Amino acid sequence: MTTTSTDTHDRSIRSAQRRDIQGLRALAVLAVVGNHLWANRLPGGFVGVDIFFVISGFLITGLLLREYERSGTISFRVFYTRRAKRLVPAATLVILTTAVVGYFLLPASKARGVVWDGLWSFLFVQNWHLASNSTDYFDENSGTSPLQHYWSLSVEEQFYLVWPWLLLLLLLLFARRGALTSRGARSVAGSAIGVIIVLSFGWALIQAITAPSVAYFSTLTRGWELGLGALLAVLAPVFQGLTGWSRVVLVYGGIIAMLASLFLLDSATPWPAPGALLPTLGAAAVIVSGIGREARANPLLRNPVAVYVGNISYSLYLWHFPVIIVGTFLYPDAGRKGDLVFLAVAFALSVCAYHLVEEPLHKSPLLAPGATRPGWGSWLRSRRRGLITAGAASVATVAAIVAGLILVPVKNPLDQISPEALASPEANQTVVEALAVEEWPSDLTPRVGSARSEKYVRAWSVDHCLGEGMNPADAFDDLVERCVYGDPVGDKTLVILGDSVAITWATALDDVLADEGWRIVDLTAEMCPASDVSVVRDTGTRYPGCDDFRERAFEYVAATAPDLVLLSETSTTVSRLEDGAEGDDAIAEVSDGMTHTIETVAGAGETMVITSVPRTRSMGDCFDEYDGPLACTFVAGGQSHLTAMRRATEATGVPLIDSRWYFCIDDVCPPVIDGYLARPDGAHPSDAYARSIGVSMWDRIEKSVHG
Repeated sequence: MTTTSTDTHDRSIRSAQRRDIQGLRALAVLAVVGNHLWANRLPGGFVGVDIFFVISGFLITGLLLREYERSGTISFRVFYTRRAKRLVPAATLVILTTAVVGYFLLPASKARGVVWDGLWSFLFVQNWHLASNSTDYFDENSGTSPLQHYWSLSVEEQFYLVWPWLLLLLLLLFARRGALTSRGARSVAGSAIGVIIVLSFGWALIQAITAPSVAYFSTLTRGWELGLGALLAVLAPVFQGLTGWSRVVLVYGGIIAMLASLFLLDSATPWPAPGALLPTLGAAAVIVSGIGREARANPLLRNPVAVYVGNISYSLYLWHFPVIIVGTFLYPDAGRKGDLVFLAVAFALSVCAYHLVEEPLHKSPLLAPGATRPGWGSWLRSRRRGLITAGAASVATVAAIVAGLILVPVKNPLDQISPEALASPEANQTVVEALAVEEWPSDLTPRVGSARSEKYVRAWSVDHCLGEGMNPADAFDDLVERCVYGDPVGDKTLVILGDSVAITWATALDDVLADEGWRIVDLTAEMCPASDVSVVRDTGTRYPGCDDFRERAFEYVAATAPDLVLLSETSTTVSRLEDGAEGDDAIAEVSDGMTHTIETVAGAGETMVITSVPRTRSMGDCFDEYDGPLACTFVAGGQSHLTAMRRATEATGVPLIDSRWYFCIDDVCPPVIDGYLARPDGAHPSDAYARSIGVSMWDRIEKSVHG
């Protein structure tokens, strides 16, 4: 066996010190963090993971090929030891820290889930755990684990559990037939990785349609992205002679492609194929531009700040998600200022972890061949100043976090209720009594963790009258024909217009209006508000079908002239405006939108508005049979939307019913009311509770409309 390798050739493919790749890592991690904090503004930020995969495939495969060209083999002991030293210390630190913090600050059931997720993450099988549970990566309301992001590490390590062995096996098989030159070795490697790319990409195309949750997390569907990076490493000598201008075109073309991905792609894009082509090819272009020599006209990726963020990108990726998930759980109303605090905490922890754990252990004699005591002493002396500085920074960071928890404590929600609110004759005494319940009822209906058909109202979960998974405008005629409740042949008609909150009132009024001779026509679509405003889905996905659905609803009301039109929508409408409006601007936009809707439909018959169900955390985030209902008693959010609804109804003179009366006292909302689980997901009433309030709600509607 012979190998060839010149100094020039070796320099052309050496990538460990490339500043542009560190900048590329910075772009990738900031995209992911930005998406997790502000999905509406950066809907495609999750592509940062895909960029990481390409970088990883390029660097690791280049390392393997260089070792083979140098020694004629690949030392798996050295390879996997290097991987372990690079990944395991920082990953383990975050897992253990998150588990301990969860034990003290999260409900017992959620804390136990974190421990199990920590185990799957430590074993690098988190992706298959998530896929087996049909986890929706983009679902913000599914009790997201603070360690869910470890799925990408699992994909990488599973890929490298196979690829190095396959590569060496093929190289040795072909070497037995005769001398294998460097070019021959790369031809073998390129052919192998080409097959992997084709098979993985093809399977990803199929899975993205047939099993999107599995496709997102599967190593089999993600392999082509790592393979793309590997192919660049194989072809590195081909790109060595690129001209300066071609390098500039590649680097800026790649950057533009990746930046475009952040805004043009979203959770509705089939993923990872073909959706990930744009960001991965963009990353590939940047990598190719620096093979042999980096494109100098690249300040965006090669500046000192970008390089440093790239250096800490692994630690930042690990820390940011637990900080965001735990932080928003403890302080759900933190808002934009809270997001900035979470970001600062994540950066501080990442800097400390990088300088104290990740980098020192990566460069330490630990597990290195021939490591000796003098080696450790030399290592310690060379890093003493850095370790002391990082240690002091770590103490300061922990002190700041503890001080924040003390100065901004997690409040007991019952302390917020004023005596006047409890004693008010206007208070719902059933809710007042619910606040005093200390144990979960033995006959709780529905049970926590119950089936979807029990958790959500029948019109939604069984009859599918929200047009889920389709363009609601296309489904309009079908919904109008199928989604009729109350008395189907009644001589009076109630039209309910709105989203998943509005549909709950159809179930609440179903039985009572059947007896009263009223026909209920349900015109609802998921996440599509009654207010005449353009919105995105809660994942940041554009939603043009909503506007079309609402226009069809307006036309239907004008043509049929129902006796009563009931308008209702979720409070998150103010945070999902397509134009990105926030604060007072968002309140004004939604208020104007509801005003326009009222004015559009009011001429057809009586019109009224019911406010959103008060929104809190879901039962899945808090329930534990030993903690009692207080663990799931929360202060409701949604005040901005309530303000918008009040403005609109005051401007138009139509009645407004505040639905909080059925769920809360002074905005404090117990989980169990009159033996019913009131809001299983924190945003919608259960079918059983909705039906239990039907008579009372209809009585209030009649009094509001007729005085």
